[in-house]
Order: sequence, then C-alpha cells, then structure tokens
Amino acid sequence: MRHKLRTLIEEGYEQGRDVRRALDKASRALSKQWDEGDFVTAVVAIHDAEAGTLTYACAGHPAPVLAGAAAHDPVSVCSSPALGWGLPTGRRQTTVSFGAGDMACFFTDGLTEARVDGVLLDREGLERLVAGLSENASAKALLDAVIDLAHEADDDLAALVMRSETDVPARRLRIEELEFDARDVRRRAPERFLAACDAPAELIERLAASARSLTAGGAPVILRVELDGETGAVEAAIERAPAAATREPVPA
Repeated sequence: MRHKLRTLIEEGYEQGRDVRRALDKASRALSKQWDEGDFVTAVVAIHDAEAGTLTYACAGHPAPVLAGAAAHDPVSVCSSPALGWGLPTGRRQTTVSFGAGDMACFFTDGLTEARVDGVLLDREGLERLVAGLSENASAKALLDAVIDLAHEADDDLAALVMRSETDVPARRLRIEELEFDARDVRRRAPERFLAACDAPAELIERLAASARSLTAGGAPVILRVELDGETGAVEAAIERAPAAATREPVPA
C-alpha cells in the first residue's frame, strides 16, 4: 500500500496535480482487488522545502499534529473516507506554511487510543506530548513518552516526526481545499466546510450560490479557503476542477 501511494504521489506531483488525488486512485484500484470489508486508512504528504510548505491529505486517518507557527486545529468536516470502501475519497487536502521551527507529527490511532488511568490519551493528550518534545527528539522518543504515560497500548504505535530545516520564516498561513459536485451541494457540504473554517456568514452565503451555479452541469469544482492565523482573515474562492480531475463512476 505504501509503495503504491508513493508512486502515485510522485507521478501526480510531477504533473502538477494535488497530492490528495493519489488517495482516490489507490482506493479505486484496491476496491477491485480486496475482499469486501477490507480497507486501509492513510495520510499522504509532500514537504516542499524550497517553497516552505507542507501539504497533506487524509483518508479515514487522523490529521498530523503540528507544532510551531504551523499548529492549528484540523478541519474534520467533509473528511475523506478510508481506502477500499468503494466510496469517493481524496476530496480534501491541507497546505500549511512550514518554516523554521515548525514540526509535524504523523501517527497511527494507537497513540491517541492509548489509555491513561483508563481514559483515552486522545488527540489533546498527544498534542501536549508533541509540544513537550525536545528540539531534536525523535519519533521513538514520542512513542516512549506515550508508553511511559499510558503503561498500556493495545493497538499499533507508529509515528513520523519531521522538522523544517529551511530558512523560510515561519508563518501562520493555511489553505484548506475541498472538491465537491452537485450531490455535495445538495447536502450543503460547501456551507458546512466554510463554517468549519470560520468563514464569515456573508462569504458562506455568496459562495454557496456560486457552488450551486458552477456544479449545475455535473462537473466537480474546488473550494479553496485561505486562512491567515496572524490577522484572522479568511478568503475563499471556487474554481472548476481541471478536466483531468473528473472522476470515473465508483465501482460497484
């Protein structure tokens, strides 16, 4: 699974496509191969050191914990489902400024489901542990901290800790993207997603009208929301998805 995703990410990135599309392509291929009920959760990411950005997309998997200027509460609305369920996935991706002093921790849910005195460590507990890591601490140090605190961890424990070593200054900028179509508009997905991004009511109302108009012909569109953590400003726009992004029918 990991090698297939890596190949799809590299191919897509070279062609200027979004990293999230690798998830949908992999899911479609695996849905035809796996037995019914089999599935995989995944998170994929690309760190562009030159641009000073980190772009990630999740499919039924927890979003990474970020520390430094890149830290933010992940948007869970309109999350993409796991791979192999036969459902459209790879609809979401997040891009953050990833500069000097920023850190990202990707992890399996065994960390958040570890129990401390019978209570789940949960994401908030993991965030505290990540924030407490020393400057050069490794992923192993984080796993050791979870085990020392929980004394019991029944599920898999895996983590990847990465730090930015570029000279790009840390900035609190983030871009959230959502691909949707007319069916999603009827479910009010654009409004729910914008509200989760703390967009003002006037912007939500205006873009909801645009979403209905642009998806009337059946083609997918992309909603891009830019959030400035320094000023609190939220800007958003809807654009037609590239022709290559048109999805095939989900296999039965």
